[in-house]
Amino acid sequence: MAILSLCLLVCSFLDRKKFATFLCVLVCAVFYGFYKAPFLVNHAFLYFFTSLFLLWQCSIFVLKNRNASKIEFESFFLFVKPSLCLALAGVYFIAGFHKLNASFFDVRQSCAVIFTKDLLGSVSLASFSQKELTMLIAPYLIVGIEILGAFFLLLRSTRKIALIMVFVFHLMLSLLSFVDFSMVCLALLFCFYSLPRKLEAIEVHRLNVGLGVLSAACILISIVGYVHRENRYFFTNHSLLQGSLFVLGALFFVITFVFLSTRTRPQFVLSSWTHFKKKSQYALPSFILLWGTMNYFGLRTVGNFSMFSNLRTEVGASNHFLVPVEVQLFDYQKNLVFIKDIELEKNALDWHSPRVETYLTEFELARAIQEWTRQEIAYSIEVDRLGKIVSIDSNNWPTWLKPPSYLEKKILQFRFVSDQGSQASCSW
Repeated sequence: MAILSLCLLVCSFLDRKKFATFLCVLVCAVFYGFYKAPFLVNHAFLYFFTSLFLLWQCSIFVLKNRNASKIEFESFFLFVKPSLCLALAGVYFIAGFHKLNASFFDVRQSCAVIFTKDLLGSVSLASFSQKELTMLIAPYLIVGIEILGAFFLLLRSTRKIALIMVFVFHLMLSLLSFVDFSMVCLALLFCFYSLPRKLEAIEVHRLNVGLGVLSAACILISIVGYVHRENRYFFTNHSLLQGSLFVLGALFFVITFVFLSTRTRPQFVLSSWTHFKKKSQYALPSFILLWGTMNYFGLRTVGNFSMFSNLRTEVGASNHFLVPVEVQLFDYQKNLVFIKDIELEKNALDWHSPRVETYLTEFELARAIQEWTRQEIAYSIEVDRLGKIVSIDSNNWPTWLKPPSYLEKKILQFRFVSDQGSQASCSW
């Protein structure tokens, strides 16, 4: 869906059929996002919010032009581009801001060091000393790319270098199994680029070929992912294979896009994204900022661009350099229980269910029990709460456990915690 949206978003030669297809994609994305919420990861929430914003603006645009004999579709994309550009810059800034914590810069547990080690492990060109040095500077490099990249994207004088820097950054991330996040960001990065108003037939053909190659690469990536889920031993390194396919497809499309003009010089026209004409254009970037800072207010800790940031805000403690724990307005993260044992009538555990030997919020425990009760699944759980061993089963609901409301379950989600210390190990 992100790749299809990319095609329809950046092309200035849209017609009614393409616009109708674009609307269908948005409706599907919004329906899927609402149905799966709150169990969406970073890139899925970004795509969901973007699609919701675009669907809202599309509806207004269609209603205003329902009686027009000729609709200027390009004016719609010129209107939403500033919002998409600022939202993407906000995502980079928030992701980098989350990483300004003690654990991320601790080489013993930093996610940056762990993923850099995995990346360099598949590269035999670098010497041992070069790999060690790269792992030491990786946390500083990643934070610099995300925070400085956000500001450089907003400044016209540094936007070209920022686009190149961020694009290369996503190519490297895709080799570490972050292909899905790179796809969505690649689609939004092209909002900083402008096509000429009139394209020749050969230029349209080249653009379609480039997009076709990228789409084919994405289809192959999906096939590899499906085969790996069915048979985990079929591929030696499925993440590297998926990343390599994305790198090849993305490079082909970007080269085709930049050298789209039939002239010998490469064409690189930056979009005038700063034209905010209405307050509604600030809706998406403002919501992205609010959603991304929920950790610090005591709300959700998953899916708000803090994945693999080593950030710790649970149990009334915080390892962030700048944001004190005193800003937490809600108590969801303060009440943790330690899961000692779980017994279910049938195998009903999935990736977001409680896990043995981990801490989780009372809210998530109540969500799981409520869901098992709804499905009529017998359960027995033994937890450590405030130093006391408590047993919970299908026949009794603890008085200290508050059942979550529907709205809370749709908005909030909290991760599992391996320990209650102020330091945080690498975890999604």
